[in-house]
Amino acid sequence: MATTTQREDIESRGVEQVQQLLEKHHVRLGGIAFTSLGLSNLTLSLCRIATVWRFTDCLGTMAPSNGKLSGKPLDATIRTFLSKLSPAIKQAEAGAGMIAIENHSNSLLNSPESIRRFTTLAESDRIGIALAPHHLPQDGNLLAGLAGDAGSAAKFVYAQQYGKSSKEKLPKADELLQLPGRGSLDFGPLMRQLAEMQFAGPVEIFMHPVPRGVPILNSTAEITAVIQAARAYLDGLLAS
Repeated sequence: MATTTQREDIESRGVEQVQQLLEKHHVRLGGIAFTSLGLSNLTLSLCRIATVWRFTDCLGTMAPSNGKLSGKPLDATIRTFLSKLSPAIKQAEAGAGMIAIENHSNSLLNSPESIRRFTTLAESDRIGIALAPHHLPQDGNLLAGLAGDAGSAAKFVYAQQYGKSSKEKLPKADELLQLPGRGSLDFGPLMRQLAEMQFAGPVEIFMHPVPRGVPILNSTAEITAVIQAARAYLDGLLAS
């Protein structure tokens, strides 16, 4: 489901029909994002995914907050967030998969400090960070350091950089600067760090088209070509 309307698509088609489509095309559901999902609905969604689709490797969401906390207030807020998330964590521990919290602008996890504190305070091995370079300083060494500090708490990586256009309509060439190998961010330190720590989670080549919810390019062939080029760039970093 490479669309920001995935939940609406699933609801309109019906969960069972989506499962049939996945099986027909030999696609395994490896993860699903609920970026704006409220905590009260997270456990229900985990249960539904586990029951209907039988498993998912990673369920992504974000942590609500004003994003301006530091020090002891930050630690206290992270602990409160984890406590509220406890039912969903227990569901994940029972076999429903992994919960990855994205560092996102204007959220609890929006800075290097908050990411480091979260990955330290999260005790369950079924919850961790969905590392999103797009929302952090565009510094390859900083990103690698965050991944290394997180260790096994790093569950998911968005291979997306800040680029130039993710919210306003600009020429397509500018939009595509979010993809690895096109913008200015050197993914080399991060990719080498992931390899060194034997990271086994998903690395998703990702970008936001404008407007949200539309395909990133006009045809399947064009989309495949730019994704494969980004993947070749990332693979080449590991080979160098």
